[in-house]
Amino acid sequence: MKLPPVLQQYLLRHRAEDGCLAIEFGPDLRITDTHGNASHFGLAPLEPGQTVTSVHPALETEPFAEPFKLPFLNLDNKLVCDLHHVLDGDTHYLLLLDRTDQFDVVSRHQQHSHNVQLSNDHFKRLIEELTATQARLHKANEEKAMLIAMLSHEFGTPLSAISGYAELLDKGKVSVDKATAVIRRNAESLVAMISNALHYGQLHASHAPAEHKPFRLENFLEDLHSTLMPLAKSKNLAFEITRQAAPETLALDRHRLRQILVNLLSNAFKYTQEGGVQLIVDGSGKTNVTFRVRDTGTGVPADKIPRLFTPWVRGAQTQASGTGLGLVISKQLAESLGGTLRMTKTSNKGTEFQLDVLSSSIPDRHTSGRDVLRGKHVLLVDDDPDILYLCQLLLEEQGLFVITATSVTDARELFSNRRFDLILTDINLADGHGEAILDRVRQHSQDLPVLAMSALPSPQTTNRLLQRGFTAVIPKPINAHSLLEELHKVLSPTPE
Repeated sequence: MKLPPVLQQYLLRHRAEDGCLAIEFGPDLRITDTHGNASHFGLAPLEPGQTVTSVHPALETEPFAEPFKLPFLNLDNKLVCDLHHVLDGDTHYLLLLDRTDQFDVVSRHQQHSHNVQLSNDHFKRLIEELTATQARLHKANEEKAMLIAMLSHEFGTPLSAISGYAELLDKGKVSVDKATAVIRRNAESLVAMISNALHYGQLHASHAPAEHKPFRLENFLEDLHSTLMPLAKSKNLAFEITRQAAPETLALDRHRLRQILVNLLSNAFKYTQEGGVQLIVDGSGKTNVTFRVRDTGTGVPADKIPRLFTPWVRGAQTQASGTGLGLVISKQLAESLGGTLRMTKTSNKGTEFQLDVLSSSIPDRHTSGRDVLRGKHVLLVDDDPDILYLCQLLLEEQGLFVITATSVTDARELFSNRRFDLILTDINLADGHGEAILDRVRQHSQDLPVLAMSALPSPQTTNRLLQRGFTAVIPKPINAHSLLEELHKVLSPTPE
């Protein structure tokens, strides 16, 4: 193919090799001559006088007044070409250069670049996620270290009081009543601190849903009053619980509700030196129940109000004992119940916190708890003699007949030879696991209540034990009212 010199020079400058078609045309855009193989580009033979714009639709909008280039145009035969308009005086040339191979290279390069960009974006997101995770872990480690340091410090005071008064009691230098009151008060303080620390960790590690079950409000409030009355008496403070249009029975997660109110009331007693503390239960709302905790303390300093629900922040007195987690946990628990917790007022004459929770009232069908329990036969299993004796006394005071065992082996043998209405067993025993007792019971009865006692009642552990077949899980340390309420619930045919 002999090309005009101007096209030969143009092709040399553009390093074009095989696959070339040159179309010569005049100012009127009519073809005068062709050089090359039109069929290579999937074109029909081009005749003189034919309009050059018929070669490709993209040419129809071009003015052809200046040289131009249209790169990577797709042709009907799946080839890809560059279109060049070359001027030589009044003569025009249209060059078609086969760029299929180059286009494949460019496409692969673009795809590779795109993949690299996607990989870079993915890597960037991973780095951001790892950085955020590292920051969360760093913060968690800082909180853990702070918690351990604070607990080590806070445990010192109640442990010293317990140890000191126990020694004075051994030497006969203090009355039994005085020593018992001090030891009980400091033991309850330790239990509260440990409970708060554990619940703070559980709330961060788990999002277990609340378990809303019906319970009698009167029994619930009596439990609160008896739990906190010793604290009120130790400081010569008044403690009153009043009800305003409150229903007889509520459907809530009573354990979470109890922990919130115990935290609020304990704080109120802690920061009140004169006067008293009041809990008001208001059920006048259409869909919610309101609990207000009022005290006559010194109030919350203004500089601490914005951080009141922040971990490690205490109330009015920096020398007061505690972890600074009570309000944080209480707010999180309130939100898990679908409710809210806020401080509604504070001054040098006192503070009020308000808890609002949704609840459905349940028709009152109450029967005496003692009548429900009286005469029932219980198999009680625990390898700790102190816990075993404590639980036995609590149950026998309610009119229950209690048979005790200290091992899995003894419990299984007693079950095989006696009839029981309920089994209460510790989970970790010296010779095995409480689940072995459950398995023996379930071989003979699917309905007999079997309750587990656990010192690590995390939501995960509780859910696993319930799915395993236990009727309920009782947390340790044992709370007498909570234990008896659970027994009423499983042994009574109506909600307690």
